[in-house]
Amino acid sequence: MDLSYLESVGTTSWPSPATKITRNTQYADYASCNGARQGATQQMYNYSCICDNFIDRVIAHQDVALLKKLGCSEGMTGGGACNCSAISLDASSWWTGLMPISLPWTFKANAVPATDLARFGSWFSHPGASKCADGAASLPVQPPVAPGAAPANSGPCNWRRLAAARIVYGADLLAHGWNRTGGHSVNCTNDEMESNLAAFTASFAALPMRPRVCGE
Repeated sequence: MDLSYLESVGTTSWPSPATKITRNTQYADYASCNGARQGATQQMYNYSCICDNFIDRVIAHQDVALLKKLGCSEGMTGGGACNCSAISLDASSWWTGLMPISLPWTFKANAVPATDLARFGSWFSHPGASKCADGAASLPVQPPVAPGAAPANSGPCNWRRLAAARIVYGADLLAHGWNRTGGHSVNCTNDEMESNLAAFTASFAALPMRPRVCGE
């Protein structure tokens, strides 16, 4: 998936009313997407997306007042269910969602004042129902949604995987200066996270694109 394409065609607005979403201007609300578990194995290719769950929202430093308004179930079990509006769920089930992620990395709600947060990146959610077929030459053109109207949960596909990819391995990251001092992300300082982002970016840039192989 070429996320740079998504970043280049979208203007991020968060949180954004789903009624204002139009293709290539805004993203839908991020949805938590996970594969079903079969025993100890999590199936990553047969996944479903639900209302952005409690733990994902905490990682994104969303305020506890919002989590309570959404009736989120606190805890790690199942991520903690939240209750999105019907119009938000409808948009997220068809359009790519986005959620800003800031540092420090934490699993504790309201652990850091909003003024002390540092934007680190974005999480995207890609609903399977609107995926274009592999090998599609280009994304179809879809007319914008009229102001004040909800985007239709139908029509042409609107995202696709590229036929080529870059695969980054641990050895590549270490060669470009990956810092393993902190261990798990929750134990890393902001400086360590930023340093590792630079190592990942350098590793990614140094690798050639190659045909994507089934299973990768």
